[in-house]
Amino acid sequence: MIALEHCINTKKEKITKKIKTEKEQKKQKISSAKEQKVIKNIINLESPCNPTLLTNLTIAPKHISIIFSSEADGNCGYRAIAIEVYQDQEEWSKVKDKMLETFLNYQNNYYHRRIEHGNMPASNNPLICSLQDKHSPLPQQHWFGTIDHPQLVADTFSRAVTVYWNTPIETGDCLFVPFATLPEKVEPIIIILDINHFLLAKRKNTQNFCWPKINPFHKRIIQKHGLEDYSLMY
Repeated sequence: MIALEHCINTKKEKITKKIKTEKEQKKQKISSAKEQKVIKNIINLESPCNPTLLTNLTIAPKHISIIFSSEADGNCGYRAIAIEVYQDQEEWSKVKDKMLETFLNYQNNYYHRRIEHGNMPASNNPLICSLQDKHSPLPQQHWFGTIDHPQLVADTFSRAVTVYWNTPIETGDCLFVPFATLPEKVEPIIIILDINHFLLAKRKNTQNFCWPKINPFHKRIIQKHGLEDYSLMY
């Protein structure tokens, strides 16, 4: 009787072990498939660096290795960030959600009188409305901006953000650094505004590279709130 019970228990253990093994193998296959899908998505978005695109930029074409151009539906800025952060441009709505959380967290301190309409009620705050808008195509008034949005991205994902333009502007190229957290990676997220379309760029690993100047609001806010100045890393 004892021998029979032992035999049954042994058989149960083998079956349980087999099921666990099969589950692990299935998980590995799913994980591998997801990785391959991510790689495929990136390859599909990848395009050779076009020197004519970078003609008016302060970053020379020789320093750029890859440019990613996402879908031009008005959400291209958010899509560019999604490619960098999640390796999937279709996560653009998640990027918006995360940015909105950050804005609401810092609205009454770091962003007070810094980000446009920072102290307005949520119901009629243009920035909040733009981040809540999940339409595709997206109305022009809710497009990714060049001053407030990059700072939000920097604080949301703990990454410095560099914005380059290929058209003349007043402020010039700018670097945005997180206010409250040390950047998780030294390399900034590089976005390029090509007329009305945002692109994500990857830089070659070169030495003695000069990043653009820090945005004009950074130093004042750091001093006002007694924060560590992470812009000194650049």
